[in-house]
Amino acid sequence: MRIHHLLLAASLLVAFFVSSECQATPHARDGFYLSLDTGLGAISYSSTAYYPGAEPQIEYKALQRGATATGSLLLGLPLRPGLVLGIGGLTSFSWLGSPDRTANGDKTWREDSGGPYLKFWGMAGPFVDYYPSAALGWHVQALVGYARFFHQGDTTIEVPDGIGLMAGVGHDWWISDRWSVGILARLAYANMHVTGVPNDSYFGTTPTERDTVISPSLEASFTWH
Repeated sequence: MRIHHLLLAASLLVAFFVSSECQATPHARDGFYLSLDTGLGAISYSSTAYYPGAEPQIEYKALQRGATATGSLLLGLPLRPGLVLGIGGLTSFSWLGSPDRTANGDKTWREDSGGPYLKFWGMAGPFVDYYPSAALGWHVQALVGYARFFHQGDTTIEVPDGIGLMAGVGHDWWISDRWSVGILARLAYANMHVTGVPNDSYFGTTPTERDTVISPSLEASFTWH
């Protein structure tokens, strides 16, 4: 349902494209806004699961780090030249190293596939992009929204979801009256959780899992203003 609402809002933004462009001035950042971004970065993924039915209670943790490829699509309209409000989505495909696992603070081991450890996750929601000077290329942006893994959790067959945040700073350069290209440094964060059926019988009870993702990246941006 959340995705349906976001798609509907995106359609309404596109519907205003023509009227927005009729009043837009070249190089003024006052028209319909569309930004496509892609890049590479790093990721730290941690999972903490509690097994309240176990005696004694077990706190199980896993930590993985690796590299990630990112992409995003942002759609918006100007509130004034240089200030854009809209909706967008970010995705990340990550390659992770072997997990460092502990149970109640002690090193532990759990049989799994042995890798490769690939994770695909994303977030979608409202964003703001602000150029302090509409004539120059420096800008900052932020997004807050719904975050979700596109696979099961570390300890459960259910899919974790929760809140996602993104902050970025960058610079772009005009290549035509409407298009600019640039570079963008971003930091994405997600805090997701799930309670569900365990993916094995290692601890024998239903876990409550919380997953945290921290991912800095360097993006190439392609923006229509």
